[in-house]
Amino acid sequence: MNIKKVIKINKVINIFKVAYSFFKDKFTGENSKKVLPKIAYAGCFLISFVFFVILTFPYDSLKTRIMYEFSARQMGILSISGLSYAFPFGLKFLGMEYYGTDSMKDVEFLKANYIKVRQSLFSLFTGKIDLSFSSALYSGKSNGRIQLKKDGGRLYINTKNIEFGEYSPLSQLFGLKVTGRLNAMCDIEDQGFNISKSNGEIDINIENFIMEESSFLSLFRLPKLTIQSISGKAKITNGLLKVDTITLTGGDINGTANGEINLRHPFNNSILDLQVRFMFSSVYQEKLKSILDPLNIKQDPGGFYVMNIGGTAGLPRLK
Repeated sequence: MNIKKVIKINKVINIFKVAYSFFKDKFTGENSKKVLPKIAYAGCFLISFVFFVILTFPYDSLKTRIMYEFSARQMGILSISGLSYAFPFGLKFLGMEYYGTDSMKDVEFLKANYIKVRQSLFSLFTGKIDLSFSSALYSGKSNGRIQLKKDGGRLYINTKNIEFGEYSPLSQLFGLKVTGRLNAMCDIEDQGFNISKSNGEIDINIENFIMEESSFLSLFRLPKLTIQSISGKAKITNGLLKVDTITLTGGDINGTANGEINLRHPFNNSILDLQVRFMFSSVYQEKLKSILDPLNIKQDPGGFYVMNIGGTAGLPRLK
């Protein structure tokens, strides 16, 4: 625990001590008979008011307005089947679906059973945005937090058991038929809303990844591929993303990837410096012979293919 957090905790403890000393004298003896009924009346009024707001809030009007704004601002097509209250200070979006714009208007980028969004009560008095969310989507769960202030923000997302096969864009855009379970964590904080000054960490784990025989971007056909586990960790320090190791094990391919990405704004301008090493099983390599041979990828003494990737995120190239 850092010093700043310790100081904040001590301040909160001191505030509670002062408040306890004040109310201890007020709520003892004869004073309690005068004060407690007033507190009870105020409490009843507050609870009644909260219930009144919850029961009479125009959820349908707000739902319609949100969907209209997405369409009017050409941000895509958003569909919400229902909107209700989420305890203590939030909203619950039911049956949410989001589609792209123009040529991608039929691509379903998001489909969630529900998404709960809650506003921090303390942030209402500071003028900052502090939203926490939880959702059920693609047979899994996801939760996180979004914090925005004048000098930057923080994004935290934690996903569990997300099923790849239910995410439509993989098949609609890339022609890939895949299954697998994703568990991931992302915690990134930036300064001035610029990723080149960001800090954080990323942790990804995919189990039982299977790609059925597919036509990738209609360019060439890929045979069925199975990978038992894909895991990776990365840390971001002052805009430099260091990939510790991405590991692929079991099934038709084994390999590793590591290196750096110098983050830039926009992300397409980020500079890549990565090395990828991989080896296919003998059976799978024979199936890929017609694709691998023209690429002329060099192999190390251990039989691993080695690729050094440079350029930018928008235009990567082999070194």
